[in-house]
Amino acid sequence: LLLANYYQTPEKAVMVSETQFYDFPGFGSESRMLPIYPGAMVDLIEKQDIWSKVSMGKFTAWVPTFTLKEV
Repeated sequence: LLLANYYQTPEKAVMVSETQFYDFPGFGSESRMLPIYPGAMVDLIEKQDIWSKVSMGKFTAWVPTFTLKEV
């Protein structure tokens, strides 16, 4: 089971609006603006309440889920 999860292809999502990227799920968390703009494809790693953890290359961060559209 662990190996199946390890080799599973992550879900994809498209950024639909410009947003800040957070280190942890919460608006009080450290945030930064990054050059990832609407239309960019990201891997969807995890969801927690209104937050989604996404990755693009070596970059991983949390974003509000309403800024994404799953594909």
